[in-house]
Amino acid sequence: MAYQSLYLKYRPRTFDQVIGQDHICRTLRNALREGKVAHAYLFCGPRGTGKTTSARILAKALSCENGVTESPCDVCESCSAIREGRLLDVVEIDAASNTGVDNIRSLKEILGYAPTWGRYRIYIIDEVHMLSTAAWNALLKTLEEPPDYAYFIMATTDPQKVLPTILSRCQRFDFRRVPQPMLVGHLGEIASSEGVVVDEAALWAIARLSEGCVRDAITMFDQIRAYAEDSVTVGDVNAVLGTLNEDALFTLTDIVAEGDAASAFRVVEDLAQEGKDFSQVTHGLTRHVRNLLLVKSGCTSVGALEADEPTIAKLTEQAKRFTMPMLMGSLSALSDARDDLKWNHQHRLVLEIALVTMMTQTPATVGAPTEGSRATKPSAPAAPPASPAPVEASGEGTADDDDADALLAQPEVAEEPPADDDAMPDTATPEWQRAVLKVAEIEPKLGRLLTSSVGEFRGDNELVVMVGSLGASFLQDALKDRKLGREIRSAIEGVYGSELRITVRAANRPNGDIAPPNGTGAAEPPAAPSALVLDMFEGSEEI
Repeated sequence: MAYQSLYLKYRPRTFDQVIGQDHICRTLRNALREGKVAHAYLFCGPRGTGKTTSARILAKALSCENGVTESPCDVCESCSAIREGRLLDVVEIDAASNTGVDNIRSLKEILGYAPTWGRYRIYIIDEVHMLSTAAWNALLKTLEEPPDYAYFIMATTDPQKVLPTILSRCQRFDFRRVPQPMLVGHLGEIASSEGVVVDEAALWAIARLSEGCVRDAITMFDQIRAYAEDSVTVGDVNAVLGTLNEDALFTLTDIVAEGDAASAFRVVEDLAQEGKDFSQVTHGLTRHVRNLLLVKSGCTSVGALEADEPTIAKLTEQAKRFTMPMLMGSLSALSDARDDLKWNHQHRLVLEIALVTMMTQTPATVGAPTEGSRATKPSAPAAPPASPAPVEASGEGTADDDDADALLAQPEVAEEPPADDDAMPDTATPEWQRAVLKVAEIEPKLGRLLTSSVGEFRGDNELVVMVGSLGASFLQDALKDRKLGREIRSAIEGVYGSELRITVRAANRPNGDIAPPNGTGAAEPPAAPSALVLDMFEGSEEI
């Protein structure tokens, strides 16, 4: 007999064997027991979570020779025929390849005949969202008033594409991704049945990569078992799937915390020599930094972190080397890298840029400051920066009077370094973090630039914002814009509960260090992007 894949061999045959979907199985079993089975169901959810399997179990429960039952026997002729796909009264249709109206018309013609073997005629339509609009319209009336002996069970991964008129005629069930602890236990049972010894760390690695998809997890385990034979370790998982093990992720994150770019590049070179998939590495690093952020926030549950207890203990220790703004900035850099990987074929370069960007969010010292610590002050205060030149609006080379008046009416944005006796804090206050989230809702790009900023509320309703030079430039431009500036000010003032005078100070690092002065003793502020564009195209600024 030909080899049978494990995901087919261990496919659930009764509702009791379906994992992670108790809310659905309980509802269907109650409906079967009380004789309240609806004529049409829509099963929605991610791939590999049991939609088609549950549809077949429901078909067996309706067609079992022992009568309509919540627990089909799976041994009678009807149950066996449904399991093997040879019962004429249970029709499975792949809507991805039968999308046209003619296919639905053929279905309606068959529907006019009574069942030939069982008591009901059951239609299971998979990937139903692929049907054309004409096909939906052809099915609509039949779905609304089907014969007493007909049942429809539709499955889809994209319910948003199903017509509202169809949704209103079905009972909808949303299948959920299976939690990782439950998936680890299920894989362990399969391994035990197959006589394979598996490390728990390997099971957790497979469960993480499957992202709650049972079929993906079993398929990966089947592939890794063929590589490792009778004993599977986490090293086997990494070797077959090209992922990075947890120790390597901790090492790489430590290098980022130390700001050691040379060591980071050497690690990337080693990964390239090993043939690692850099998209998988970036995905793993994103998950690791996300776990550090959760631990830093006080969340240490196994389910949320998707890790075992020893790994959580190591995460807790490593999280002490980072502040919340550092982790948020690192996650932003990795998120941008994952987007770039979709179109940039130089995956190694994308990862290297992401690592260097993460280091700009982190103090370049082995003992990075933790909560409550203060960044080292410069030995001498930096000289006040020169005021940026106003943007010259040019129509015929000069700005008209209305534009000049509007520019003079814009809010003042100071850009002064803090004095030694008035230093900025290292970590953002909860109010400023909420304010950054509000700004991100209005202007997402500006919100990302402010993730590593620090805002301090001082006397006389003054809010001092310390942010990198690029973020300072964007924030200044935003505040000067009449409409956008009003929205941003309103959002920030809504958090602090009062009108504010906002002062922006440019820094070259998020921990409060002021940009080094130039040769004249004054820090050169970066040119505003709008000014560069206007200067390039000889345009005028609209106020």
